[in-house]
Order: sequence, then structure tokens, then C-alpha cells
Amino acid sequence: MSKSNQSVFVLVCLFSFFSTEIIGQTGLSENFSILEPFVGKTWKGIVDNGDDGSPIYDIGKWDIILNGNAIKVIHSVNNGSYAGETTYYWNTEKGLIEYFYFTTAGFYTTGTTEKVGEKIVNHEFITGDAGGIKEVKSVVEFINGNEYQVFTNVKSNNKWLDGGVVIYKVDNSAKVILEPNKD
Repeated sequence: MSKSNQSVFVLVCLFSFFSTEIIGQTGLSENFSILEPFVGKTWKGIVDNGDDGSPIYDIGKWDIILNGNAIKVIHSVNNGSYAGETTYYWNTEKGLIEYFYFTTAGFYTTGTTEKVGEKIVNHEFITGDAGGIKEVKSVVEFINGNEYQVFTNVKSNNKWLDGGVVIYKVDNSAKVILEPNKD
């Protein structure tokens, strides 16, 4: 390698190193800046109450993957009776965040995530049997740095229905359970 090629190589390496530092301490691509407050944390929300009145929790763990070029979320509801995994990625052709969500219930979704004002808006389409639900829209709003709420609407039988509101709080001690205890 010639001396000028070595210099160019060193400059490219330095630029790569510093450009990662510029986008934040997390190493997350700047394309995901709207999702950065979620990553590296485990979130817990009460989605319903069981027959005995005890809370049913949804627990989700957000991680950076693929050198900051994607985000993976694994979550479980009711100690693993239902679980799923989401992968967020940047679609360069469309200039927006898209995702795939795969579930233990056998269906999957594809969707988009965009920032609208101070809110995050998700719109997803379901493939497979999700109890008649074919489409979901949700709006995410941060209450503070450790708490956010999700307002959801679902489309079933060509009608939009209120899917409820869930408040999530940071709980890094909570564990995502991907399979229920079979004891």
C-alpha cells in the first residue's frame, strides 16, 4: 500500500470512528434518534387485569443491534403467555423507519414509525390470524424520561376501534420471559 493510500485509509478509519461518536453515546445511527430514549432500557406496563384482579404486565427490552443500524425489542405479556420480537431498520429508499414484528401467536406485522410533532406514530399491517385485527395505529407520548404512554387503535371488520392506553415505566430489573413456565 502506497503512503498516500495509507493516509486515506487512516482518514477513513478516523472518520468512521468519530462519526459514530457524533451520533451519540449509544452508537445508534442518527436515523433512529426518535427511538433513542427507549434503547438500553427495559420497560414495564400494565396492559390488563387477570380474572383474579392481578395485573397483567407487558415487559419490553430495547437493544441496539447491527452496529447501531437497527434496534431489536423483545417483549412478553403475562410471564410469557404471549411474546414477540420487533426489528426496526432504516429504509433508505423511503427515508423512514420500518419494522417487522414476529409473535408467538403465529402472526407477524410490518409497519412504519415516524415522529409527528412531539409524538411517535406507528402504523402496522398484520399478516396471519390476530383475532380479526388487520391493522394497528398507535401514538407514543413521553410523560418524562422514564415513563411513556401508548394510545392504540385497531382495525377489525373494516372499523377502527379504541385499543386502550398503556403507561410504561423503566424497570431494568424486569425480565422478558419468552416461554411460559411449564411446571
